[in-house]
Amino acid sequence: MVRSIAHVHFREGERGPEESSLGFDEGLAILEEHSIEEAVVTFHLRHPRDLRPATPALLLEKIAQYRGPVKLTLMPEANLVLSPAGSEDDPAVSHDIETWRDLDVPQDRLSPLVAGWILSAHFTKALGSTKNKDKECSREQTYAYAARLYEKIMRQPWRGWIGHPFRWCSGADPQQSLKRLLGAAVETGHIVEIPVQGFLRGNPRSAPMLQPEIIAEFPGKPLVAIATDAHHEDQLKERIEATFHLAEWLVSEGVRPERIWGWRS
Repeated sequence: MVRSIAHVHFREGERGPEESSLGFDEGLAILEEHSIEEAVVTFHLRHPRDLRPATPALLLEKIAQYRGPVKLTLMPEANLVLSPAGSEDDPAVSHDIETWRDLDVPQDRLSPLVAGWILSAHFTKALGSTKNKDKECSREQTYAYAARLYEKIMRQPWRGWIGHPFRWCSGADPQQSLKRLLGAAVETGHIVEIPVQGFLRGNPRSAPMLQPEIIAEFPGKPLVAIATDAHHEDQLKERIEATFHLAEWLVSEGVRPERIWGWRS
């Protein structure tokens, strides 16, 4: 079964409780209670709402001081950055991982802790989206176009995961777009997240990443990671349990256990 939890935001890593109210000590107590063996801890390098940098000094201190049973892996969350210069067939896309050097913490303190990056598309206008409001659709939020963005960014030099792919996307061909995403992930050695929120809504196959028959077609050790994206205590509690159930469901539907990050036989 899965004994690891991915993508947890703690208050100490963000700029305030409006971004995350989950305290480090409270969160680790919950993880320990559930016998979690490893947790991927994250924080927004630049919050997608206004692109102001994070203030993670206290989080780094907490991680350094922690002596409990949970292995803490730090993977800050960076942003997919779009450029209007790209065409529909050849989108111009980059990331803002390098902004970690602008954080108000010593580089030699942060860099040894970073195991990789969670690179997420947040589709805000500040990051190059063509939409005017968050609820409006734009071409980069169609499945086919987003798949091209993910494929292109995975061929660039960075290490880590694709965060909550296809969130907020719509349009045709979600299955074909998922195949393109997973194929690129296998080729480039990246892991892609499966957000647990879609599974919590009661229809396991309603979310684009919840397609076990497609995931099962691809090799990879591991290939996917179930992501809680927890920012608050109630979210963490609920999504830990959902992570366990989702992992078991994926395996029952044909996904080999070793393709799921954090699976322990």
